[in-house]
Amino acid sequence: MNQKFGITLLIFSTASLLAACHSAASSRLVMERLNQAYSGKPVGDFFASYGKPAGKPKADTYLWVSIQPDTKPSGAPGMHVGRNGQIAFPAHTAKAPGELICQLTIETDKKDAIRSLAITRDSEGEHSNSRCGEIFDPN
Repeated sequence: MNQKFGITLLIFSTASLLAACHSAASSRLVMERLNQAYSGKPVGDFFASYGKPAGKPKADTYLWVSIQPDTKPSGAPGMHVGRNGQIAFPAHTAKAPGELICQLTIETDKKDAIRSLAITRDSEGEHSNSRCGEIFDPN
C-alpha cells in the first residue's frame, strides 16, 4: 500500500509541476503575442479592445487591471471599478478567495504608442492557472 501511495504521489507531483511550467510558459507566450500585436500602435487601440486603464502613475506608463466577469460594467471590459464608482487600482497583492485578476503595465512613448506590455499580476483563472491567459488568449 505504501508503494502505491508513493507512485500516486509521484504521478500527481509530476503532473502539478508540468501544469505550473505550462502556465508560466503560457503567460510568457501570451505577452509575446500581445507585444507583437500592439507594439508601436496607439495605446488607445489596446484600450478600445480591452477597456480603459486603471491608472497612469508616470507620464509614459499605464496600469490596466481586469475585473471579475460577474462585476463587469457594460462597455468597459478592462476597468476595475471601486465602491464609489471611480476607476480604481487595487493596492493589495494577495489573492482573495475567488478573485480573478490580470494586471498589466503598459509603457508608451511620447506619442502614446505602445513600447511594451508586461504582466505585473496574474491570478488563477476560471479554467486555468492564468487569468491573463484566459483574457488575452482564450482558446
